[in-house]
Amino acid sequence: MQNDHSDNFHVFGIQHQNADISVREVFSLSEDQILSIYSDSKISGKGIMILSTCNRTEIWAYTNDLNQLKEVFISKCSGNMKLLNKYSFCLQGNEAIKHVFKVAAGIDSQILGDLQIQSQIKKSTKLAQEKDVLNPELNRLIQIALRFSKKIKNETSISEGAASVAYAAVQYILENSSNIKEQRVLLFGTGKIGSLTCENLRKHIYEKNLVLTNRTKENAEKLAGKIGAEVKDIKNLKEELDACDILIVASGASNYTVDRELFKSISNKKRILIDLSVPRNIDPRIIEEFHVQIADVDFLSKMQEKAIQKRRASIPRAMEIIDEGINEFESWMNIRHLSPTFKAIKSKLHEIRLAELEFHKNKFNSEDQSKLDVLTGRLMDKIARQMINHLKENHHSDSDPVKTLTSVLEINKS
Repeated sequence: MQNDHSDNFHVFGIQHQNADISVREVFSLSEDQILSIYSDSKISGKGIMILSTCNRTEIWAYTNDLNQLKEVFISKCSGNMKLLNKYSFCLQGNEAIKHVFKVAAGIDSQILGDLQIQSQIKKSTKLAQEKDVLNPELNRLIQIALRFSKKIKNETSISEGAASVAYAAVQYILENSSNIKEQRVLLFGTGKIGSLTCENLRKHIYEKNLVLTNRTKENAEKLAGKIGAEVKDIKNLKEELDACDILIVASGASNYTVDRELFKSISNKKRILIDLSVPRNIDPRIIEEFHVQIADVDFLSKMQEKAIQKRRASIPRAMEIIDEGINEFESWMNIRHLSPTFKAIKSKLHEIRLAELEFHKNKFNSEDQSKLDVLTGRLMDKIARQMINHLKENHHSDSDPVKTLTSVLEINKS
């Protein structure tokens, strides 16, 4: 189903598929910059929502003047029009609508099926609503896309399994630990991979059981400040290793930072060791002498690949569900833009009714006039409803006058 109003939908911006971080960061927008765009006088009358994350900065819009919107965007960010034209993408109509559904479903995410994007869309939508720049058409599109993304999550495997090494580490711990919330976790190394792992750990354990240590203590303290975790000095590594049940090492050292000698000086209890370092920072021979389980990057990468394959296999069904959502939205759009016609039908029928009542008013007493007013009002409402229902169901197809009247009045020509 297609309608002319769909052509007013546009999506443009920068995202991970066509621009690396060095490009994305110059077009990234803070909340203050987004608010500045929303308050720009040139935005008045346009439906707009801006989604700015680490992987994308996109503007979803319902407008017939996209160039003006681009100019406002460029004026508020650090990029320029030349760079935008080189690396941006721009979609219109049905392609723009489908893109919104794919983003909401995690199909367009850097990590397939990453549903963190849903909360980001909700937050961005709320901000646009608060600033009264989100028109009914764009708002309905986003709400339907979010609802169908939930259906995709429930009916497919698009978000199941560990789709990143950082999450695979947490998944491995959950699968091999009977009571994670009672166990002490030591994270050694708070760089990029350590921080990503930390974000995933937060979702599954109490922060009070998470201890961070790093060769540069300030870096550990900075990360701990964001999540409320405890920080220990690297010189206390042996004591912290002795106290922990789970050790995660994400250090950038070129040799073993956790070796057999270190393990000989602590209690030999059951521990889970996760080595996210390349080269490895945990001596793999530890498993031969001590009561431990070790998972390194290669092992976790295999877990990740299995999850990715399972997610990829879900894409065809996810796209079928997206098509269902698009059909529902376009049906709503078609009916919405017939609203003036519906109102005109009702107004005209009741105009005729009132004219006839006025013409015959001297023929009836006041009591009969009151009864006729109710009777004719109900009659015209039924006729209007019959016509409107026909338009809702059949307006998209052409028909000759006889067929139209036959269909409206539901005449059975037998």
